[in-house]
Amino acid sequence: MTQKSLKDGGIEYAYNTSTSDTSDTTSFGNGVTGNTFLGALTAARSKRVRFLTPILATDTLSVEIQLDSSSPWVPVIGFDGNIGAHLYAYQNGTTYGMGVRSAALTSTDIDVQFGQYQWASGTYGAAGAAWSTGGGRWRVKKSGN
Repeated sequence: MTQKSLKDGGIEYAYNTSTSDTSDTTSFGNGVTGNTFLGALTAARSKRVRFLTPILATDTLSVEIQLDSSSPWVPVIGFDGNIGAHLYAYQNGTTYGMGVRSAALTSTDIDVQFGQYQWASGTYGAAGAAWSTGGGRWRVKKSGN
């Protein structure tokens, strides 16, 4: 049986259920709830997400965060002060923020890269805020076009 792809603006959500200080390629979750931010990380980590339908070249993928249950889900598009996350960044061997890889690994899988720190605490290239600092949740949104 062939899976249908998203068409005409359909939306699907996926996330990784692991919050451990390791990269993870096997812990998948689907749905609007997402997963809590990771705990403290000792290095950059990758978390694989698996969609129920194939990722197409016409789909749009975006990482979204929710700061708490009364906040809206927002895309990670840039620096958000000390209240969220920003796009994945690398400076002098230190990594910050989060982002989705630009190419699917399989027809349904893609990796989300998490920097060691949620955001820089003043100076890039130095220590930043631990992922456990900001609280909140994350997910990947796939929109069909």
